[in-house]
Amino acid sequence: MSVVKFKPEDQPCFQADQAKRDNTVGQMLRLARIGAKMKQSDVAREMEKRGLHTISRSVGNWETGIAVPNAYQLLALSQILGIKDMYSAFSGEEAKVELNAEGLALIREFSNYLVASGRFIKGTDEEEDEGTIELNHSIYKPAAGFGNFFAEECMEKLSYPRTIVPRGTDFTVTISGESMEPRFQNGQDVFVQKTESLEPGDIGIFALNDELYIKKYTEQTPAGGEAESFTDSYGTVHPQPVLISLNPDQDTYRPIVTHPDDKLMIFGKVLG
Repeated sequence: MSVVKFKPEDQPCFQADQAKRDNTVGQMLRLARIGAKMKQSDVAREMEKRGLHTISRSVGNWETGIAVPNAYQLLALSQILGIKDMYSAFSGEEAKVELNAEGLALIREFSNYLVASGRFIKGTDEEEDEGTIELNHSIYKPAAGFGNFFAEECMEKLSYPRTIVPRGTDFTVTISGESMEPRFQNGQDVFVQKTESLEPGDIGIFALNDELYIKKYTEQTPAGGEAESFTDSYGTVHPQPVLISLNPDQDTYRPIVTHPDDKLMIFGKVLG
């Protein structure tokens, strides 16, 4: 009885969008952690030993697909959870590559047994089944215009573990880019409270002219010729909004100073 070995050209092209929708990485991490008989807090402690500051909530975010681990975190997780072949494991091809037809049949049989037992189906894990909450998730479409940011066609419903949703959350949005690292990662969903005003130091979701941003909100006193544009009819000089990135690479992610002719809209305050 031979084991099937796939040549590179025999393998289908990896589809990242589909893997993200299926939460392939998160599901593998969760299964590997359960197989290692570890709690999320155990994994977090092991990550700390390897110089990677991690809390249980971070592990939960990775497993549910709210966030994804970076390359160094993934390497550490693979060591902690005993994952030898990361590509095969996290692309979902591990069983296809290493098992023959009889082995795959045994996996299906065992899977059916676990489901029939009622102990291992989704939602029955005592540690993690604490309920979910359905939230609006922004899938902003540029053609819709920022004035319709909260329109039904710009939102979809997503479910999140209730324990990780901050009080006051109105909607979620997915971060694109690295300007807010290390606090917020590319591809991470953040929880947002709808508001039209922010205090200096708040993290917010903004539309500036034709671009959508997540930035730290700050203010400065306008100077020079712009001061007049920020002065109202009573002679009060209003502060000039500035949007700041958290990424320490300030040569790449410089502060964005707004100007009088800019159109700045605030959609919400990021809660976590």
